[in-house]
Amino acid sequence: MSDSKKSLLGTLFTKEENPESNESTDSSVELQSSLIALADSLSGYDGRVDAEIGKFKKMLRVGTTRDELQAQVFIVARSFQSYHTKVTSESKDWFKSLSAVQFIDGLLQEGIPADLKTKLTNYRGSLNSETPAPQVLLDVIEILEPETDDVSDTDSNILDPEEIKLIAAPIVKLLNTIELEQGHIKHTSELLELAAKLKSNEDLCTLLEGVSELIIRSIYSANDQVEHFLKNLRERLEVVDDFIVTNNKSQQAMSSASDHLTENVTKEVDDLQLVLTDSKTLEELEAQVKLSLENIATGLEGFNEERKKLEAESKERIEDLQSQLDKAKEETEHLRENLQQQRHRAMTDPLTKLPNRHAYNERLHLEYNRWLRYKKPLCLVMADIDHFKTVNDSHGHSMGDEVLTRCAKILTEELRSTDFVSRFGGEEFVVLLPETSIKDAIRAMNKLRAQVMNQTFTNGDDSFNVTMSFGVATFEAKDDFNLVFNRADTALYRAKNRGRNQVCAELKKTA
Repeated sequence: MSDSKKSLLGTLFTKEENPESNESTDSSVELQSSLIALADSLSGYDGRVDAEIGKFKKMLRVGTTRDELQAQVFIVARSFQSYHTKVTSESKDWFKSLSAVQFIDGLLQEGIPADLKTKLTNYRGSLNSETPAPQVLLDVIEILEPETDDVSDTDSNILDPEEIKLIAAPIVKLLNTIELEQGHIKHTSELLELAAKLKSNEDLCTLLEGVSELIIRSIYSANDQVEHFLKNLRERLEVVDDFIVTNNKSQQAMSSASDHLTENVTKEVDDLQLVLTDSKTLEELEAQVKLSLENIATGLEGFNEERKKLEAESKERIEDLQSQLDKAKEETEHLRENLQQQRHRAMTDPLTKLPNRHAYNERLHLEYNRWLRYKKPLCLVMADIDHFKTVNDSHGHSMGDEVLTRCAKILTEELRSTDFVSRFGGEEFVVLLPETSIKDAIRAMNKLRAQVMNQTFTNGDDSFNVTMSFGVATFEAKDDFNLVFNRADTALYRAKNRGRNQVCAELKKTA
C-alpha cells in the first residue's frame, strides 16, 4: 500500500478508485466528516485562517479534484503558520516586558506540586523587583524540570545509524556550504569526519555540540578582531596624547632657552653701555667689549645646541607617531575589509550566491521608502520552483541544488541591474522591480518563466525540465510591504492551483 493511501487525506483522495465498494464509500464519508470536524477545530483564530478553512470545508462538501484539495490544505497550513508566527512574536514582546516577579507569581497560581511551589517561592524572594523575566527563564525551567533517573546504556541508541545520518544530513550540508575564517577550517573538517562515521545518539550529540561551538567561536572570532583593533587604537591614541604633551614640554623648553638667551644678550648689552661710559683707556674698553661678545657667542652656541637637541627629539617622536598611525591605518583597512566580507556572507545565500532574506528585508525597506517619496511604480514578485520536492526525491539533493543554482542564475541574468532578486527560503525567490508597472512585471516574469522552462537538466542518462510559478503584486495607495507581500503570495498560490508554470497577479481589493 502506498504512503498516500495510508494517510487520512490519502484515503480521501483515492476514494473514487473503488466506486463499487460500499465499504469504501462509507469510509470516505466518515473521513469527510472527520476532516470537516478537524477544520472546525482550527477555526476561530484569525480572519485569514478562517477564510481559507471555509474554502476547504466547501470543497469537501461540494467535491473537487485531488490537486485542488491538496493545494487548499497547503494554503490553510501556511495561513495558520503565518498566524502562529505573528502570535509567537507578540507573545515574545509581552514576555520581554514582564518582570521576573510577575512571571513567577503567575506560575505560582497554576496547579503545580507543593514542593515546586516552595522552591519557586524561595527563588522569588532572592530576586530584585526590576529583574526582567527573560533573565530568570533558565533558572525557572531548571527548578520546574522533573528529576529523571539515569538511562541505561542499552536505551541510549534509540535511533538506528541510518536515521541518525538522515537527521545529520542538513548539518553536513551546512558545514559544506558556509564560509568560515581560515582558523576554523580544521575544526570544520573534523566535524565532517565525525558526521561521516555517525553510529549512535551520542555521536549525534557530539556533532551538534561541535557545530554549536564552531558557530560560537566564529562569532567570538569576529568580536576578538574588533576588540584587538580597539585595544591597538587606544594604545596609539595614548601615543598621540603623549606626543602632544611631550611636544608642549619641548616648546616650553625652547621658549625658556630663548628667554634665557635674550636675558643674557640684554645683560651683556647693558654691561657694554656701562663700559663705554666708565672705561678710561682704549685697551680697557677693547677687553671689556671682547669679553661681552664672547659671552654672547657662548649663549648663542648653547641656545643652538639646545634647539638642535629638542628638534632631534621632536623629529624622533614624529617619526614614531607616523609609524603608529600607519599601523593603525593598515589595521583599520584590514578590519574594514573583514567586516565587509562578514557582512557579505551574512547577506548572501551560500548555495545560489543570491542575496538572502536578511538582504531582502534591508532592500525592501529602501525601495518602500523610495516609493513613498517619489510614488514611482514598484512591484513585488513571489516565485517558486514547481514540484521541487519531486526533483530532490527523484534525482537527489545535489541535483536539487543545481536546479536552484541554475534558476537563480537565470533570474539574475535576465533582470535589470536596478531590479533585486533574493532567495527567500527553500525553492522560493522574491523579486523587487522598481519603476515597473504591473503589466511590465507580468511580461518580465513570463520571459523568465519561459527561460526556466527551456532549461534541460541532466542526471546520468536521465534528463528533465523544471517550471516556475510567479505571483505579482504592485504597491498601491496606503499599502505597507506586508500587505503587498501577502497579495503576491496569494497570486502565487493561485498560479499553483491553476496548474503551475504560469504568472498570476493580485490587485488590491477596493471597497
